[in-house]
Amino acid sequence: MRLIGELPDEASATIFSDVLVVQGIANQVEAVQDGGWTVWVLDEESIPAAGALLADFRSNPADPRFQGQKRKARSLKDQQRREDDAHASRVRRRRDLIAPAGAYSIGPLCFFLLFVSAAVFFLTNGGKNLEANQSFYIGARELETGVPLAEIREGQVWRLITPIFLHFGFIHLLLNAMWIFSLGSLIEARRGTKWLLGFVLITAVVPNLAQYLATHSPRFGGLSGVVFAMSGYAWQRGKHDPGAGIGLDSSTLVMLGAYFVLCWLEQLGLLGSLGVFGGLNRVANTVHTGGLVIGAVWGWWDSRVTLIRR
Repeated sequence: MRLIGELPDEASATIFSDVLVVQGIANQVEAVQDGGWTVWVLDEESIPAAGALLADFRSNPADPRFQGQKRKARSLKDQQRREDDAHASRVRRRRDLIAPAGAYSIGPLCFFLLFVSAAVFFLTNGGKNLEANQSFYIGARELETGVPLAEIREGQVWRLITPIFLHFGFIHLLLNAMWIFSLGSLIEARRGTKWLLGFVLITAVVPNLAQYLATHSPRFGGLSGVVFAMSGYAWQRGKHDPGAGIGLDSSTLVMLGAYFVLCWLEQLGLLGSLGVFGGLNRVANTVHTGGLVIGAVWGWWDSRVTLIRR
């Protein structure tokens, strides 16, 4: 910005400023202590043309080409302001694009999931109390009557969810609890408790039903399906929208992928003597798969929607 001259009063300064605007020359006029007004040009390349116009204006301010420019100048200023506003709306600052990576504590929903899972674990003696387990199976009377999902047909719809609280052994509970505490709390901090509640309900009900339909047995449980859904969501969200602040590092993805594949290989009998999961009679692989697929698709879709809105 450079000073090109001075005019005697505000009226003449305003008129000349409008003339410059119409000529496409960005400028600024300011009052000075002696009562005059200074004229500043913002673009160095426009200084010669602006200086020539100022000389002509001083010599003949009544020249018709200097009059009646106020309306046109205002229209140009309004147009420029709209363009600036539109540009500003498209510009994203770092804090708008990247979720804060500060510390977060366990969210209320994750705490509830862990608390109920622990309570059920003690109530069922780690899944060894077969009678107590039946209160949480997707169906219980089917084991005796053969009627599929009899309790749900009678209105006990919560059985579509309660298998997630049932764990078989301390290691089973501990591993799921670690994932809920870390990854679940991260997602709850970023997306909110209400959002995560809907996510958990869907990724509990659908994989549970899929597991039952695939095996025709209600004897399964655990938070693993929800955990795999969270992992799938974080995987795709981190891959396509890293600014969301939700993701998994490559080593964690490799570990999860290896576990997922090993579980299926052993269930299909392809590991032979290398089997290390005891026959996997209690590993609900369909639950894992259903959760992973739902979570991954959900994460991909959320990323796509977010990027389109940006």
